[in-house]
Amino acid sequence: MFEATLNERQNRLDRLQIASVLGLMLVGVAFVYSATMVNDFVAALPLLKQLWLRQIVWYAVGGGAVVALCLVDYHTLARWSFVLYWTTIVLLIAVLFFGTWRGGARRWFDLGFFSLQPSEFAKLSFILALASFLSRPADELRIPINFWKAMLLMALPFVLIMKEPDLGSALVLLPTGFAMMLVAGVPRK
Repeated sequence: MFEATLNERQNRLDRLQIASVLGLMLVGVAFVYSATMVNDFVAALPLLKQLWLRQIVWYAVGGGAVVALCLVDYHTLARWSFVLYWTTIVLLIAVLFFGTWRGGARRWFDLGFFSLQPSEFAKLSFILALASFLSRPADELRIPINFWKAMLLMALPFVLIMKEPDLGSALVLLPTGFAMMLVAGVPRK
């Protein structure tokens, strides 16, 4: 699964891109700090409950995930893409029944120390599954039924996310899916 070490792939890293992302992360933490520290009550919270520190922790978790994904061969991701897609579909169905209500929507699993929102994983697993599906040979993609298969791959998470309801996450899927289909050359018939 991990076919290359970090040293073998280090030459592919774009230092300017990494510096830009780190700069944006720093600005994000500064914005969260400035938005939350205006209240004396929030400022008096223990350090571990401060939102800006939680932001840094999630940046670290995300950075670790990025490094892990960089070490995984893309063929492995393609093999596992539909497993991830269907696992996410199951989570999207489960959140409709077992999720917690917040603000008139049932979008999260409350795991005690943090909440898990399956629609966020659905975005990634949808992109991986559709990319795997669209990586077929060009003659296969020209078969009109494959347009409808790609549409079904897009429609299933879209409908489940709309049932939560989460319009923002659901609407991210549509332009992403259509752009991927356009670039892949799937006929629109």
